[in-house]
Amino acid sequence: MKKGVDGSRGVCYTVCVMRNFLIYYRPDVHQGRENTKGLAFNYNVEVEEQFANYSEQDKCAGITAKCTETGEWKRFRWDRILSMVAVS
Repeated sequence: MKKGVDGSRGVCYTVCVMRNFLIYYRPDVHQGRENTKGLAFNYNVEVEEQFANYSEQDKCAGITAKCTETGEWKRFRWDRILSMVAVS
């Protein structure tokens, strides 16, 4: 049985198997401005890799992905992702 990059069989394993997702996300900052209203946005992305937050001792804090609509690279923290649906 395969395990995720952090040794578990959790969210990070899913990202290793699938690449394209529709993410519904509530960012801290959106288009360079603080998201004071707490709005959430949809992003069509191709997932590249996970990232860590070593200052919080979190080996899998979120994912790095390329937006398929704009070509911009974005980072999505797991604690701000509201939904994440695989697309073909």
